[in-house]
Amino acid sequence: NARLVSKAVTKFHLKPSVDSLILTADQSIELQQQDAKELIVKLPSDFPPASAELNQSAVVEIPERPGWVRVKLNDISSGKVELRWEFRKQLSKAGERILIDGLEIEGAAQEVGSIRVDELKGYRIVPQLSESRLVNRVGLTEMAPSGMDSLNSFYEYLQQPFRLVAEIRPVDPLHSVSLIHEFNLGSKKMELKVHQLIEVERGSVSEFSLDWAQFQTEGWQLKNAEVSKLTLSLIHISEPT
Repeated sequence: NARLVSKAVTKFHLKPSVDSLILTADQSIELQQQDAKELIVKLPSDFPPASAELNQSAVVEIPERPGWVRVKLNDISSGKVELRWEFRKQLSKAGERILIDGLEIEGAAQEVGSIRVDELKGYRIVPQLSESRLVNRVGLTEMAPSGMDSLNSFYEYLQQPFRLVAEIRPVDPLHSVSLIHEFNLGSKKMELKVHQLIEVERGSVSEFSLDWAQFQTEGWQLKNAEVSKLTLSLIHISEPT
């Protein structure tokens, strides 16, 4: 039987955001049968099928083949199809174990591609190569510098079905605090101003606690707490642990 597709080149791009993981894929498909009306494609295993978005053509699930879909093709004149996919899933603050695979095309003679993984501030993305399959890591020194500022890692594969497993782990924050106490003694009241400069050297911090639970019983009142947008967003006064 003649193959439906002579060659498919797929470029995956994992773009982590604050609360979600976005996986895009650009597919360039050369048809061996130019009168093809549809493609049978396997979706990525780790992303909800309902999140699949395609720039053109209709996507129809196949009930008897979970995880596979039919992609209805528009009129093909050049024998080449360009598809752009996008998938999305929630990112847990505690981290995530991610599997990148899929977009295998049934009846393709050759399938090759690449996987770009971008950095995510506050997290480490650690490949689990012993659990991965048919992927080769490309050294970052070999990559062209243009547009690669946020690049964490890059891989290539030469056949399907490939799989890339990685763990996304929160980075333990490393920060320092510089304190300045300003004490003003008036005729009727005393005023204490505390200036705290917080420098985060690694990871990210969204809040901190000021351990002074007895300040009210000692006669102090909190007048206000101003936080620079360059530092932190929340201040808590709590009992020391």
